Amino acid sequence: MKDFNADQINISEYIKLFNTNNEGIDFNNVLTEESVKNELNLFNKSTIEQQNYLSTMTLKDWGFVVDGEDVGDRFENIDRNGFLVLNKYIFETISKLDVKSVLDAGAGGGMNTKILSTKFGNKDVKFYCVENHKNHCEIIKANLGEQCTVNKPYVRVSNVEVINASLHNIPLEDSFVDLVFSHAVMSHIPYIPAICAIKELSRVTSKYIVHVEQKNSILNIVVPGYTTHESNRNCTVNYPKIYESLGFKQINYEEVPLGVNNQIMCVYVGEKI
Repeated sequence: MKDFNADQINISEYIKLFNTNNEGIDFNNVLTEESVKNELNLFNKSTIEQQNYLSTMTLKDWGFVVDGEDVGDRFENIDRNGFLVLNKYIFETISKLDVKSVLDAGAGGGMNTKILSTKFGNKDVKFYCVENHKNHCEIIKANLGEQCTVNKPYVRVSNVEVINASLHNIPLEDSFVDLVFSHAVMSHIPYIPAICAIKELSRVTSKYIVHVEQKNSILNIVVPGYTTHESNRNCTVNYPKIYESLGFKQINYEEVPLGVNNQIMCVYVGEKI
């Protein structure tokens, strides 16, 4: 895994991105360059030590559970309890775009890539699964390979590369893939490192960005102790605003109630211009 070092980046380039938050907080007034780097290094330390993951999941764990009820798997029950949004925007929207390569950012167990591979039909699409957790990378390989019959759809995905890396430092060249998507990834990262990850995702895509995310909040952050500044806890990502700053044209944006803990699902589709 390629390490990320906040001391090597120019924080001043990120301030305008931090300032796109929904709450209107001006980071010029609340954080110094040193404190921003401290926040990033603190979060990075937790990812390197795998401490920001509450548990080590098995392949079968990536089946589908809603409100504690085992409802089978992600493929058959995707329309339940608000997950129609995921079905409609990730799978249907992406499969209709003119792309030959797709990067699954924070791929988890590889379920989104697995399902999406069935939606492209005869299109020849190369997939890249970027995942920071070493155990999850092995699960992705199993899920898309020899153990593909553990979770539906029972398909092997051969045209895939699994990359063990932080979303802050993806070992791919600029504009390397046609599309980057994430689902329920950015919402588990405190605001400052989330914004830095978004900037990195915008770097590696040549055409499109698709996000289906809960708003960042204390409810979402997996281990909120890995941030020390109040602004890092309380800010939420304004996807249209930050991607406009990064040179994207908005194709679609919606905020949809998720139905769990009053959380809101943010659905953003953008095109690089």
